[in-house]
Amino acid sequence: MPRDLSEVVEILKEHGLDFVKLILDSHAETMLRLGSLLDDFLEIALKTQIVKSGKVVNEKAFQSGGNLHALADKIKRAKTVGLLDEAARKDADTLRKIRNEFAHLKTKIHFDSPVIEALAAQLTTYEPGKPNQKAIEAAMDKVTDHLKDALKAL
Repeated sequence: MPRDLSEVVEILKEHGLDFVKLILDSHAETMLRLGSLLDDFLEIALKTQIVKSGKVVNEKAFQSGGNLHALADKIKRAKTVGLLDEAARKDADTLRKIRNEFAHLKTKIHFDSPVIEALAAQLTTYEPGKPNQKAIEAAMDKVTDHLKDALKAL
């Protein structure tokens, strides 16, 4: 059993793995999964709101090419129909931007990268000196809790 981090790094190296790359990949994976969960949660909330308003859900709207396929469109619609207030909308949109940074950059970034720091600082849950990942996770909780509360109120 490794006794310290340097031993772990050496063991990984022996197996052709780079410790830093593994950490950066785990940050990207975490953010991509959070973004996917946000997208799924918004889709469920929007469909629930549509059904509760007495309308039929147009599944094509949520499919590729539909007007509610993109996360940005779901966020905007959730705000329009009252599922998100302005603060939750801004947090959701910032989470989307953070997800996009992890998904589209050709270089590896992590939660403490300057570009992520600048975006995380826009979250209502951001606290200077605290890890950005905590602010991101807290913002995700805040947005999903807001959606749950809005759905309960329908």
